[in-house]
Amino acid sequence: DEESQSKLSAIAQRYVQVAYDNYGLIVQTLEVENRPMPIKTVLIELAPDYDGSAVTFGSGNARTIKVGDKYALKSPDDVGVIVHELTHVVQHYDKGDHPTWLGEGIADYVRWFYFEPEKKRPQPKLAKADARGSYQTTAAFLYWAAKNTDPELVPKLNWVLQSGRYSDDVFRQITGQSLEALNQAWKETLPSK
Repeated sequence: DEESQSKLSAIAQRYVQVAYDNYGLIVQTLEVENRPMPIKTVLIELAPDYDGSAVTFGSGNARTIKVGDKYALKSPDDVGVIVHELTHVVQHYDKGDHPTWLGEGIADYVRWFYFEPEKKRPQPKLAKADARGSYQTTAAFLYWAAKNTDPELVPKLNWVLQSGRYSDDVFRQITGQSLEALNQAWKETLPSK
């Protein structure tokens, strides 16, 4: 209907503005300022045929961020979803396999710890916490690990993923501790309830 289309148009304009305003934040957080950015075109599309919240896809030098119309109308103030998806564009993990949990965790790390207000940061509970939990859980783990081991942890992990050279041993190489040891130490800091 006309009212929904008007709302979607306003949301789309906000998405584009958030992308323009925060691209530099993403590049700076992942420390890729001096690396060539192979993606030249990013299209943000509101899609009536997509039932999820948002997804990024594409090949070559173009990417599309697709946001479901239903999600956009239900959550018009969630512009952080664009920061998460635009982080995937900057990540540009086209070489080799990479663990999805880590790629999603880094995208949420940028969103929840550099874009969203501090009061909205994820607070995982011990019962469900695991470094490989993906999205907000992995983001919280990465934030803790960077604060407690190497402040450059996330940019270094991002570079390894971009290079297609990831293995769990990279945590030991960067921090001196295994992923399992870091995970256990992080979990010990979390509230049980």
